[in-house]
Amino acid sequence: MSKLRSRLLIVATAFDMALKAQQFTEVNWAPTGTASQSSTGPGGDASHANDGNTNQSFSSESVTINEAPEDPGWWEVDLGESKPIGRLKVWFRLLDAGECSALFNPCTVRNDDFTLSILDANRKVL
Repeated sequence: MSKLRSRLLIVATAFDMALKAQQFTEVNWAPTGTASQSSTGPGGDASHANDGNTNQSFSSESVTINEAPEDPGWWEVDLGESKPIGRLKVWFRLLDAGECSALFNPCTVRNDDFTLSILDANRKVL
């Protein structure tokens, strides 16, 4: 099986880091955005990745899945407008022993080859 490479794109404009100390309030912008991906497998809608459900289990409808192995497959969320971004959190799907056996025989590290990019309104990588 070939190694899959995925890319995670966050469409937004990163805010300038000010030299003076400022109050930081964490806001999860992801659920306000529109998610899309390179293809969609049964039950793996792109919106599952930014709906706020961080359960990490496919059966809990908290993860997305592509229709078939893709290199590179991709997922992105478009925030619709520039947003201040101070931190990004990514939760990967967890597999139980049965899924590992059925899918990969045996399970290996699956999340070691991805690219996270932040894009501006013109889709230029920041």
